[in-house]
Amino acid sequence: MSFLIAPSKEMPGASSGQFFGILNHIFNGISTNHIVAIELDTFQDQEFNDINDNHVAIGINSLVSVKSAPAGYFLNEYVEFKNLSLASGELTQVWVGYDATRNQLNILVSNSYNLDKFLFNKLEDILNWNQRFKIIKDITTALTYLNEENEIVTFHRVIKASNVLLDSELNGKLGDFGLARCSKHAHDAHIVGTLGYNAPELARSGKATTSTDVYAFGVFYLEVACGRRPVEPHTSPEEMIMVNWVYECLREGKIFSTTDPKLDKNSMQRRLN
Repeated sequence: MSFLIAPSKEMPGASSGQFFGILNHIFNGISTNHIVAIELDTFQDQEFNDINDNHVAIGINSLVSVKSAPAGYFLNEYVEFKNLSLASGELTQVWVGYDATRNQLNILVSNSYNLDKFLFNKLEDILNWNQRFKIIKDITTALTYLNEENEIVTFHRVIKASNVLLDSELNGKLGDFGLARCSKHAHDAHIVGTLGYNAPELARSGKATTSTDVYAFGVFYLEVACGRRPVEPHTSPEEMIMVNWVYECLREGKIFSTTDPKLDKNSMQRRLN
């Protein structure tokens, strides 16, 4: 599997029978291609300078690797290297970043975990409030970048626990941009998103805005703090819609009764007060 960064969807000279349908033997390696390929490979091919049958590699204007490394990731502040089998069948997450100041491409590969698993799948590891709050802040940073700092303002539209990826250090990464829209294309004839996360005005206008992302983030925050999903059809009518339930508890002065039972309420109160 490869990730490709290119200036256009059109790839002139691409051959369907070789070079992943991206290039051909004539265009492969030409500097005017302006492409970067990130490869996760389970087959060793000497033609592409593959180092083994389980590696991550980078190709610049060519599918011949300019840099390769065994698939894996570091634990304990880059001290301990942990091998990762790309052919294991386990879900894997990959982050590709570019540092323009150092002209450096950064790739992070690790086993795939999302916040939803920690909150709802009864894993042995229970996230305490400090860990959860750190993840919330990570997503705040990501959302601020998308909505305000990115050159092209983008609305994510599906901010929820299952779309928050966690690395081995429990750093939160906002994933699943399949429904994301840049601001100039934010209007949709059909309402998209997930029930319980959509802002009320989205049903009327069908237009994603910074405000609709902020609303979804607020629901996500409550999801993490309460340890429950936004809509729980099998609970009492008063508690079915999380946002309404939390609001009523706040109005009655019982806000801490809504927190996840697995959390230490005393430490949570100290952090929030």
